[in-house]
Parts: sequence; C-alpha cells; structure tokens
Amino acid sequence: REMSPETALLCGVGLMYFFLVVSFVLALMGGDIMGVLLLTGSLTESTWETVRVALIFLTVPFILLLRYSWRLNAMALGDEVAQSVGVNLKRLRTICLLLSTLIIAGIVCTTGVIGFICLISPFIARAGIGNDHRFIFPCSALMGAILLLGMDTLTRMMIKPMEAPVGMLTTVIGVPLFLYLVLQRRQVE
Repeated sequence: REMSPETALLCGVGLMYFFLVVSFVLALMGGDIMGVLLLTGSLTESTWETVRVALIFLTVPFILLLRYSWRLNAMALGDEVAQSVGVNLKRLRTICLLLSTLIIAGIVCTTGVIGFICLISPFIARAGIGNDHRFIFPCSALMGAILLLGMDTLTRMMIKPMEAPVGMLTTVIGVPLFLYLVLQRRQVE
C-alpha cells in the first residue's frame, strides 16, 4: 500500500516479535522456563553489579550522542540541508550506528532482549517534546526507564507465584501500539 521500506521493515520487526512471543508462550507451557527467560529478557537476575556494567556501556555513548544532536537535527531536515551546513552524513550515520550499537549491546548483555521499550519511548518523547535531539535522547531514556519499571512491576504481579518475563509483556503490549504508531505516522506523511 505504497509503504516506505522503513515502514515495511518496522512492521516486519513488530510482527516478528509478536510471533516470537507466541513461541515463548508455547515453550513456557512446555516447561522450558530458563530458555524463555534468556530469550525474552528479564530483570529477575539483576544486581547492582549488572547496573554498573550497563552504565559503562550506556554513559559514554549517550554523552557522545548528545554531542552530535545538532547534526542529527540538521539531518532530520533532509540530507541537502545537513550537507549545506557542513554535516558529513556518511560519517555521522556511521558514528551514530556504532554508538547506538554499544548502548543496545550493553542493555541486551545485562537484561536479555526486552522488545519495544526502545522503539516506543522515542515516539512518546517526540509526541511530548518535539523533534530536537538534545531533548529527545534524555526524554526517551527516561520514558524507557519508566515504561520498563511499570512493565516489570506488572509482570511481577500478574502470575503469582511465578514471574512472567518482562520481555513477553512488553512485546504483547508493544506490538499493537507500535504498529498503530507506525501507521499513524505514515498517514501524517
């Protein structure tokens, strides 16, 4: 339906996560709890040591991303505009990709794959504060922390005494919300 490649890719990622959760539910019903915890992400094994490790991977790349925020703002206006103000687009994309990869690797190594927090929180941040990357990065991080804390609290209360992996709940709630946000964005464009 005249969907951009980015939108199609994001919808595919959303559907992939949904079917992954269906597989995990079936695995849980079969009794493979540790496999599900590893693949869906959980905060049950988190310690202060885990927090310190995550902070090492998060702090430096996050500060560097903030340093590039004005260039990202220029790039958001279009490649021609960014180049006209002296932004090296190839270099900027490479640096941002590497910094984002470090942040994601640090999070996934300490918590496992917890889907949709990092995809939904920037949408919410943009809706609340606009498109300035100086504010989107910190607001997205704060929104992501709030969403993860809320989802983790819900999973701890849902199926007592057993605890469902937080990644399952974020995916079950995140897939429809994410697809809705992507389709809304597409209608605006």
